[in-house]
Amino acid sequence: MNMASSQTLSSFISRSLAAYPAAATMFVLWGHGRSWRGLGGDHGSSAGGPGGGVPAALSLPQLTEAVRTGLDGSGVVFDLLALDASLMQSYTVASSLAPYARYLLGSQLLQPASGWDYKELVRSSNESGGVCSAGAMTGGEGCHALVCFFTP
Repeated sequence: MNMASSQTLSSFISRSLAAYPAAATMFVLWGHGRSWRGLGGDHGSSAGGPGGGVPAALSLPQLTEAVRTGLDGSGVVFDLLALDASLMQSYTVASSLAPYARYLLGSQLLQPASGWDYKELVRSSNESGGVCSAGAMTGGEGCHALVCFFTP
């Protein structure tokens, strides 16, 4: 399966929304961010062909098309589209993905390769009576929870 294929991502989005309908949706993409050049890297599918070259990645137009196509016909706009990847909070990325999410969360700087610590985020939110302990959260509450977790 080529994880750098817009068709793979689009299919994942549409099948997930059909299988797990929800009042609020958060979609997280994790990987290597490349800002206006795109996101991800599939080491099993290289741009130079099998066994050589640079890992294939989704360009920003491919990423945008995959999200648009995956949402087509669902009536869903993501409450929160979180880009757990370096360099993905730029004007170009935000303006490309804006029609598909109420909130967009990412980093304009480099991120740890291991990604965000979701287990610790939920644990600390539950202990403090935060939004994760109340069940479903809005996109704004999700943004707030993630920002507060990373702010000393």
